Amino acid sequence: MESPTAFAQLMDAPNNNDQFNLTVLLLESGDMANYPRSLPENDIGFWGRERAWSHGQNSRSLSPGGRGGVPYQVFARPSERITKVTVWHRDLVDGVELETDNGALPKIGGTGKSRDIRHDTFELEPDEFLTGISVEFWTYIDRITFHTNKQSYGPYGGMGGKLTKELRAPDGRKVVGFKGRHWALVDSIQLLVS
Repeated sequence: MESPTAFAQLMDAPNNNDQFNLTVLLLESGDMANYPRSLPENDIGFWGRERAWSHGQNSRSLSPGGRGGVPYQVFARPSERITKVTVWHRDLVDGVELETDNGALPKIGGTGKSRDIRHDTFELEPDEFLTGISVEFWTYIDRITFHTNKQSYGPYGGMGGKLTKELRAPDGRKVVGFKGRHWALVDSIQLLVS
């Protein structure tokens, strides 16, 4: 079986606040006749277990992580900027919390059930912003590294991931949040880009 080919697709999205999603699709061969033939109009795309059609080819995306948990979508509003990121981790990435100028956003995942959970926080400089993430995953997000326009923070988490993915915002854009699936752990993660 051939290895999937990853690519990013950028499309104009007509909306008022210039918030977009970034799509990274993994193309696979096989019978994909039942897949949708277009991406949602306001998406640059998605990084998840949803399905999409792109450039006239059938495609299926594979999210870093598993299918468990419930959906989440956490992002800074257009007038806000992400100033701080907190990660709870040990063998897996238990949770992530973004903080803006106006306070903390809802937590992604949990804060850990074991006594030896690690809790790390990094603050962004006034001219620094998130540009992407690198993740190691299998059923959950095992390890994550955050990339900014100045440096990288991490890795946070364990060594159990069987696959590694790097996801970056297009040049001139920044990460304003994440979406995916979570419960007590971060099951999967996607970028929200502006």
